[in-house]
Amino acid sequence: MGRHESLTSNQSINSFLFSGPIGVGKKELAKTLALEFFDSTQSIIYVDMSKYSEVDSIAQLIYAPSDYIDYGSLIAAVRRKPYALIILEDIEKAHRHMLHIFSQILTDGYFINENSQKVDFKNTIIIFTLKIDTPLIFEENENSLSTTENFDEASSQSIKDHMLKQVHSCLPSEFLNRLDGIAFFHTLNSNQLSSIVHLQLKSLEEHLKEQNITINWTDNVVQSIFKKSYKPAHGARPLREYFEKHIAAGLSNFLNDTKVEPNNHIAIDIDFDDQYKFHIQEPTSTS
Repeated sequence: MGRHESLTSNQSINSFLFSGPIGVGKKELAKTLALEFFDSTQSIIYVDMSKYSEVDSIAQLIYAPSDYIDYGSLIAAVRRKPYALIILEDIEKAHRHMLHIFSQILTDGYFINENSQKVDFKNTIIIFTLKIDTPLIFEENENSLSTTENFDEASSQSIKDHMLKQVHSCLPSEFLNRLDGIAFFHTLNSNQLSSIVHLQLKSLEEHLKEQNITINWTDNVVQSIFKKSYKPAHGARPLREYFEKHIAAGLSNFLNDTKVEPNNHIAIDIDFDDQYKFHIQEPTSTS
């Protein structure tokens, strides 16, 4: 079984709540866990719980009547992928009865539907995500833009305590007591956001290496992406969207419109109009 053995040694499911503002890496960490325990992000089963806020919608996720092929989507997915990381996003938006069902699954390690069919969850990891946006979080967001340092221990503990109160106000203790742990995600500071820009550029670089094309970029490019995309209330999400629209798409258009050959080197910079420019860089003469 390899990495799966650590999951089957316990009778209970491994389950966690990831709480914090949007765009701070909750789903990215879940993807990392999928790679660590199941060797692939293909093991991820993703469910947007905001779609299941009404009691009538529960059957669409859990139960599978014989005359509704699309019903019981989660149960069907776990049958297909018994070793899976399940991301249940925005659990606070789900109907309360859904929380009761998940509490039972976490307790028993399995689910029995109306047709007495048993579906085993014991080889899964379940990640519930909870979005928390409060004035204290927004204040931290504003402060994070102007600092490269993490908050001091007292401030971090204060924010954590505040977030924990929000968690308990959103979710019942019956549900929370069945979780293995709660992870609190803070806002990202300017250094962390700049690192995300570098990671995006590195990913682009790795992709182009497959075509024997190399790229480089200036610090001005990194700072421009960061400043133009940063939105305090949305974390890194606008940054990624901005990168896709202005850098990835811009480079793609350049490759389509320009005769780029293997072993060419492309430079990304900022022009006098504060626009991104892409050009083939001539090799430096060694003579």
